[in-house]
Amino acid sequence: MTTAMNVLLLGGSFDNLGDEFMLSAVAKRLRDYGARLIAPHTTGTYESRAQLGLHQLLWRPKWKSFSGSVGRYVMLRYGAPFGIVSDTDIDLVIDFGGFDLGDAWGKEAAFRKLKHFRRLKANGCTIICLPKAYGPFTGKDFRTIVKNIIDCADLVFVREAASRAHLLECGIDAARLQAAPDLTFPEGLEAVPRVTIGKPYFCVVPNKWMLERVPAKVSAAYLDWLMMLSRRASRNELSAVLLLHSRHLDDDLCAALMGKGNDLFTCVRPETPYEAKALLGRAEFVITSRYHALIAALSQAVPCLGTSWCHKYDQVFDEFGIRRFLFVPEADPGPALEAIDELSQKQKNETLRAPLNRTARECCARVEEMWKTLGTLIADRRPLSLRQG
Repeated sequence: MTTAMNVLLLGGSFDNLGDEFMLSAVAKRLRDYGARLIAPHTTGTYESRAQLGLHQLLWRPKWKSFSGSVGRYVMLRYGAPFGIVSDTDIDLVIDFGGFDLGDAWGKEAAFRKLKHFRRLKANGCTIICLPKAYGPFTGKDFRTIVKNIIDCADLVFVREAASRAHLLECGIDAARLQAAPDLTFPEGLEAVPRVTIGKPYFCVVPNKWMLERVPAKVSAAYLDWLMMLSRRASRNELSAVLLLHSRHLDDDLCAALMGKGNDLFTCVRPETPYEAKALLGRAEFVITSRYHALIAALSQAVPCLGTSWCHKYDQVFDEFGIRRFLFVPEADPGPALEAIDELSQKQKNETLRAPLNRTARECCARVEEMWKTLGTLIADRRPLSLRQG
């Protein structure tokens, strides 16, 4: 009887399309290795996990209560037919949360991750950390926790140079950190949108963190800044599409924008991250504050103008040679308006796309190389009956 390799997926969610895209992409890749995919019960609902074919990791009671202990025993004994898998049966862990370690998330969250990693390593698991953002980490205790987390991993990929620097400050050996772009670069490039926009359009993708995790002056200016740029672009015979790149996180923000520009925007809520990528790929340009909307557009050589609430945006704009299109909303709006005019001009827009396409292809190739590296390690972890061919 063939025994499947049990792979625990740590990261991703169904709260925003970027996290969902990562989760879907990782799941699709790992199925090629005959893996049984498992996710914590906190990863979406049963229905959303079932759509990706994910089994559920058996939870651990927070307290050693009688009911919790009995419930866990019952699930250990009888849960397998219902897709319940214990952490003692995990062979491989793939950690790919886009950004879950840093001051923004706190030391306690990092300590919980460390305890989980140590428990998994004690069971003999291989742990792979896929490319994501890290840091900064304030305080010696925090940096020690992060070092211990990375020390548990067998293979670590880092997305940005700034993230690498933050990890090195924790005392981590530089040789342990491999660079790789965001894993969604090559995914969904052939997707087709469900919604068709009648005339040439640009997309606006807002992010609630631009109201909550930036200085007060930036937050106060953000909505009016988006409206100003959108109205400027609409003068150039382009339709304005307000694209929600989250399930509900940005609903209030989008409602506020619609209130300010109900006559301006067509609001679109894509059903899947693949549809979102298809819509972004057909835009003339994108104004975005969401990281994976930025990646989705640039992977298809669509020029972007953006804002940033953390360091993970900066390297992308630098790497694609468009740093001049990354703005702070409180600053002088003149350069941003000039950028909108440049992106709206067909010839200048097309001139931008050639170098964007070259960089996008390079990023896609580097992601494929990452998966080849993972493939060797994953193949070594598979049961012998699954290694043939």
